[in-house]
Parts: sequence; structure tokens; C-alpha cells
Amino acid sequence: MNTTKTKKISCIIHALGIGGMERVMSILLNDFAQRENVEVSLVLIGRNRNIT
Repeated sequence: MNTTKTKKISCIIHALGIGGMERVMSILLNDFAQRENVEVSLVLIGRNRNIT
């Protein structure tokens, strides 16, 4: 019987443009997403929610 619970991680950022903060967020999310039993969500909250 597998009793491992799925961990849920939500990250919030204003947009995913070009920049240092965006790069760090991308690296963190990719690392978390590759782990077992982890569900990753990304929330974009800025007025201009572009992904470049």
C-alpha cells in the first residue's frame, strides 16, 4: 500500500519575461516538477501576463 501523499507547490510571479527572477523561478519549477509525488502550479498575477 502506497501512503505517499502528493505535495502541491504553487509559485506566484507577475510575468515570465526576460530577467533574473524569472530565470530562478523557471529553474525551481523545473526541479520540483521532476520529483515524484509533487504537483506544481504557476500563477501569473501581473496586468501583462506574457510568457516570452
